Amino acid sequence: ERLVYGDQPEAGLTPAQIAAGNLAGRLYRHDDEAGRLEVTRYDFKGNILEKARHVVRDDLLLPDWVADWSGPNPDAMLAPRVYQTSLRYDALNRATSLQYPEDAAGTRKTAVPTYNRSGALTEVKLDGQSYVDLIAYNARGQRVLVVYGNDVMTRHRYDPATFRLTRLRTEKAVSPAPLTWQPASTGQPQERVFQDLVYEYDLAGNIVRIHDRTPGSGLPATPDALDRVFTYDPLYRLHSATGRECAATFPAPWDPAPRCQDITQTRAYTQMYRYDPAGNLTQFQHTANGGSFTREMTPALASNRLQRVTVGPAQYDYQYDPNGNLIAETTSRRFDWDHADRLKRYRTQAGAVPSVDAIYLYDASGQRVKKLVRRQGGQVEATVSIDGIFEHHIRGATQNTTLHMMDNQSRIALVCVGPAFPDDGAADKPVQYHLGDHLGSSTVVLGGATARHNEFVNREEYRPYGETSFGSYGRKRYRFSGKERDEESGLYYFGARYYAAWLGRWMSCDPARRIEGDNLYRFTRANPVRFADALGYAGDDKNDPAAAVPKVVAQQQARADNLLRNVESYQEDIVSAVRVHAEHVRAYNEATQTMQSANQKTPAGIAEYGEAMKAQTMAQRRLLDDQAKFESLAKTGAKQLADIQQFEQEVSSLKQAVERSGFQQPLRGADAVRQLEGQYMRALNANAEVNTTLAELKTVRQAVSAAAEIAQTGRLITKGLQVSAATEATSAGEARVASGRPGPGSRLLKIGGTVVFLGSLATGGANEAGVWDVTVGGVLHEGYEAYQAASAAMRSWFSLGSRMNQNVRYYSSGR
Repeated sequence: ERLVYGDQPEAGLTPAQIAAGNLAGRLYRHDDEAGRLEVTRYDFKGNILEKARHVVRDDLLLPDWVADWSGPNPDAMLAPRVYQTSLRYDALNRATSLQYPEDAAGTRKTAVPTYNRSGALTEVKLDGQSYVDLIAYNARGQRVLVVYGNDVMTRHRYDPATFRLTRLRTEKAVSPAPLTWQPASTGQPQERVFQDLVYEYDLAGNIVRIHDRTPGSGLPATPDALDRVFTYDPLYRLHSATGRECAATFPAPWDPAPRCQDITQTRAYTQMYRYDPAGNLTQFQHTANGGSFTREMTPALASNRLQRVTVGPAQYDYQYDPNGNLIAETTSRRFDWDHADRLKRYRTQAGAVPSVDAIYLYDASGQRVKKLVRRQGGQVEATVSIDGIFEHHIRGATQNTTLHMMDNQSRIALVCVGPAFPDDGAADKPVQYHLGDHLGSSTVVLGGATARHNEFVNREEYRPYGETSFGSYGRKRYRFSGKERDEESGLYYFGARYYAAWLGRWMSCDPARRIEGDNLYRFTRANPVRFADALGYAGDDKNDPAAAVPKVVAQQQARADNLLRNVESYQEDIVSAVRVHAEHVRAYNEATQTMQSANQKTPAGIAEYGEAMKAQTMAQRRLLDDQAKFESLAKTGAKQLADIQQFEQEVSSLKQAVERSGFQQPLRGADAVRQLEGQYMRALNANAEVNTTLAELKTVRQAVSAAAEIAQTGRLITKGLQVSAATEATSAGEARVASGRPGPGSRLLKIGGTVVFLGSLATGGANEAGVWDVTVGGVLHEGYEAYQAASAAMRSWFSLGSRMNQNVRYYSSGR
């Protein structure tokens, strides 16, 4: 990675450009493995107003790809197309407009949200066309009505005592009509109701029954209704589930091929689940008339890593790398991971040449930016994703773009611009609304030629752990939990991790570590009917009013990780700058000494003096550049410290959110109260530790501020540099270093254990010999360790806060 700030010389910006974009001390260019991000304009509060994403060329990804931005022409690695995004904010930092990158038609569309007086989202438009006409809320801020731009509405009903969702109904926003299933159909609603789900809960908040009252949702004998029943073990892990599925023979479990959509070809099923003490799924027992099977799973006792899966006579073996990432599923499915434990390549290779070879690139924040899939025969398909709101698809000579219409909770619709690919469902319906269930899974798709159409496209149903049991179509990408399913591998991409629905577990360890317990592969606490995972970090009960924290926690953890990466890079920049400055001082001193010793009475001496004077002038210019560089680094350090202080405020706000959400329900039992108070005090102590470590980070500012005091003459001013020692050298002014024995008048700079030879300072004379042990690197290293300590304390605090909320919900249920 390489970071360039707006006022650094490497940015190449004029003072007018820096002022116009408010770029002083702010990130301007960030080169990462996916390409380059340029932020060209900020508002006065630091919100990004204009940014552009450049991606790496396709042809570079076909061989082994290494992002090297230090070459002579790094721009040559980038594809010519630029994805420009523009945003505007109001005084409350809410987005008031979002202009998408240029689509396949050559236009840039603009989404405009509208808010009510309490700050809640009420309307969303795209280029003047409404996609959400109205969102209405109850007194607790829960949605009770959503009216879409295609005259379809979704109503929510909640239990007045627990505020849990009890009914979710989507229908045309017209006068009532009879609700009957048409036998001539094959599962597509012929009337106006698209979805009607009724939820029942036990006392702990687990869903025990879903009454599906949607016409056409049942079995051949009872076509207009279906009850899905769920049971749990004493640890509230899912024990059994019932539902319906397509009666056709299923392909391999990871095959994303669509299931049948004919209601006359469905059957009932029951699934039973077993777990080991660590929460690993050890058995899927699937019972259906003519389609029963059992998956036996064997995890490693010491690591929870999956060793094998047995389905009847078939056996699938699994292998992991030392970091706990799954690298092989059978002998033909291979997975490669990068240094940050992100999936970088997938291939199916039963023969000499992979039949599918997919490469994935991520930006510096860990979000996937580009996917390149090469199939046997040479067909290549590329997908560029911008911030989860825009996609550019390329397959051969055909290109199209997809705009994601989002509200503040989920994906509303997909808008395809350009010629559609086969089987993607957008040939005659480029606008598709995705309607979800309580987990956000895309269960019903409506669409048409414009945002006003509400023609039925598809219905999809899922088993509890995410496998499709009924419906879908070939290239439907956003499915279970509203997440993208990769067609090539069958894996769901959640952002932080990939999920294998047929295994009911993650492909890699939890990057948030033990926020959900000791099992780093367990999916949504082994209760996928109740909990959803927004980012791949932790399961969240979206319908529990007391569980408003986990999503924010995950975002704060990602922000803390980003701060750590920034300060590590900044430390390297400082040390590199000092070393370069040392070389410039050496050049200046050598030129000065040559001028002093040159015999100007001879032609050769005059020529030697003239060349030395040119070298001295060049060195002086470079020393001036050095000073500008250090001044820029000082501003960068101040900006980083400001980011940390802002982050501290956000952590404080998060604590208040935990307090509000955690104590809004009555507690029962003295033991529960005592236990909760103990955990809460430990959380407060952890927060105090965060504040202490953040205060220690001021050493970074001291070190950086001191760097600006390096003068153009090369003299190292020791004021403020926290000089730990000024050890005099020998009487002859000599000191041994790895590079040799400098002579009298030498000056050495010790940076974090590395000795840098500065050469003799001409202005000081030979009597200034000595070794200056200036711990610039040490100070920065201590600052970085303080960052790490702060991160550890914050993670501890997050974990305590999460467990505190769990206990509140547990004890408030009366158990």
